[in-house]
Amino acid sequence: MNKEEFDKMMTQTFGDKVINIPSKEKVETAKYITILDFEVSRVFQYKVKSSDFGPHLLEYYDDSDYEEYLTNKGHNLSNCEWMAHENGDIINKTGDLPF
Repeated sequence: MNKEEFDKMMTQTFGDKVINIPSKEKVETAKYITILDFEVSRVFQYKVKSSDFGPHLLEYYDDSDYEEYLTNKGHNLSNCEWMAHENGDIINKTGDLPF
């Protein structure tokens, strides 16, 4: 998402009035990105904040923005699966496996 798209999204029209919604008033949210990186046989988890993406809020980012972030971290997206989520808890139930 570029600055122009973001600014357009942060503007709301009510009848004939245009109201700008400054991003400073929004509460910064944290998200997590979990990556299964098959190239190095590891699982990575990053806690990301709006400031990691610049002045824009995470809630307005789409897959291409997250993919750019992961590429910048050194991941080869053709050998990864990833997801963005709000809960950073990791459940480790390996003790329940039959082997």
